[in-house]
Amino acid sequence: MKICIRDDDLCYWSNYELFKKVYEPLGIPVSASVTPYGVCNHADIFPFGIKESDQPRDILENQNLVKSLKNDIKNKKVEILLHGYTHQYKLIKNNWVPEMIWKQKEQILEEVTDGKNHLEEIFNQKITVFVAPSQEIDKKGIDALEKNNLNFSGMASRLNQRKFSFRFLVFLFRRFFNRIRYGIAIQGIMKYKKHKELGIIPILDINSFIKIFNICKKHNWDIVIVSHYWEIDENKEKYSSLKQIIEYSKKDGVQFEFLSNLFE
Repeated sequence: MKICIRDDDLCYWSNYELFKKVYEPLGIPVSASVTPYGVCNHADIFPFGIKESDQPRDILENQNLVKSLKNDIKNKKVEILLHGYTHQYKLIKNNWVPEMIWKQKEQILEEVTDGKNHLEEIFNQKITVFVAPSQEIDKKGIDALEKNNLNFSGMASRLNQRKFSFRFLVFLFRRFFNRIRYGIAIQGIMKYKKHKELGIIPILDINSFIKIFNICKKHNWDIVIVSHYWEIDENKEKYSSLKQIIEYSKKDGVQFEFLSNLFE
């Protein structure tokens, strides 16, 4: 069993020095979900504390971030994952809908392809994992991932809009069976014909984490813990929980890995 820490939403607007301040003391590799042309607002929320226009900005324009992140990738402290394209939401019938749902199939394929190529060229790192904004993805998004040889990290929602296959039904059954058996819809890597998927958990209090840890250890399932650097910097209790999780896991001999390695 291995564990990965996945941090979401790095983009042009991010404070990478704060990112480093949060994660470097933990002494673990971090898989950073990067949005190539991010907007400063996620629906009606401004996670970066900046309220400007909702126009996308190329991460390449933030040269300080790019230079520091490239150095951390070179030193194997951080790897990058593709996290949407702009992370834009659209208000539809009073609901904010994330980009992998409201955008059309052709646009999604074009943007996933361009976003992957753009980040690979900037950071000189092969990208093999996709993270959907708000964890929301349907069959047109999965098609785009498969055409770009990308695996999926997240608990995919919109199950009624996914491609139905025998494997999908097996994994769906396991998901609901484990929810009944363990109280959580968790399982190991799901191997589809052309891609793989692995679920996630949030940062939990140490007692709740230990319960999941023991379940995953029993089945040799890897664990992916999702975080946001700006959130745990503000929430000291959550940051403390993450430290306890890391300490407990290391004492048990568990190795922390990049997310892409879990799919190998």
